[in-house]
Amino acid sequence: MAGAGPCTLYKPLSREGGEGVSPPSEGLSAGTISITGTVETITLQESHERGGVKYRPSARVANPPFVHGATIRVEASGGADVRAFTISVVAPPELIGFAPPRSLTRSGYTATWSPDSGTAIEIVIGASSSRTSEDGAILLCRVPDTGTYSVPASTLALFPPSFDEALVNVSRVADTVSILGNARITLEATTLVGSSEPIPFAPLAPDNPTPVP
Repeated sequence: MAGAGPCTLYKPLSREGGEGVSPPSEGLSAGTISITGTVETITLQESHERGGVKYRPSARVANPPFVHGATIRVEASGGADVRAFTISVVAPPELIGFAPPRSLTRSGYTATWSPDSGTAIEIVIGASSSRTSEDGAILLCRVPDTGTYSVPASTLALFPPSFDEALVNVSRVADTVSILGNARITLEATTLVGSSEPIPFAPLAPDNPTPVP
């Protein structure tokens, strides 16, 4: 994991066991979870599997799952690890005014959108190499909802120089956090606009390398 200002690069563990960030190996039990305020009530059932507790919806979830401005309420019955809780968040307004780029260069990237007060924006750039078996990496920038943010060349340099394709997503985020004993509960609702397929991401020229931390 490497950081630059409001941006952090997350690299999964490589096949050779290299440096990176891996997902938690175990989930926590909070009992049955019910989500209301959505287009249809969503029920999440826990199951104990190899690797810990997993949650899956008991029925197909509507797409989109909520309308903008709705109050989304999550209630958990309580389980072996987390006691019963209720938490809610107001779904953010629709993200408009953003068009995914058709290509990226290493010289920097500026995203623009129609701003909104009281929410945050997450810019996610996922990149990989189409020519090697290297694991990909994800750059996450969480910034104020001002309508524009420029990812500098120095931040894009966190990606390995061989990466040559990318996906770009921008999300408007509303979230809330609740602390229950040793558990931290985060409820996040997002509206997203992003790339439908990988776009070219110009690799670094061999005669003009940039050090990667």
